[in-house]
Amino acid sequence: MEENSSNYVPIGIPGLDEILNGGLTAGKMYLLVGNPGAGKTTFSLQFIAEGIRKKERCLYITVGGGGE
Repeated sequence: MEENSSNYVPIGIPGLDEILNGGLTAGKMYLLVGNPGAGKTTFSLQFIAEGIRKKERCLYITVGGGGE
C-alpha cells in the first residue's frame, strides 16, 4: 500500500525527504534524542525553516541537558 505524498511533511533536506518518501508523516509528534554534536539542533532548525518558508505555524521546544 503506497501512501500519498500529501501525508508527509517535507523536512527541507532534499536527499533525506526522498529517502523518507516525502518527509515526516503528517500529524505525528517526533522526539530527537542523541549525543551532543549529533545534529539534532541543525535538523530541527532546518525543519522549522522549511515550515516558515511554506508560511506554516511553527513551534520549536528545546530543553537543556542534565550534565555529567
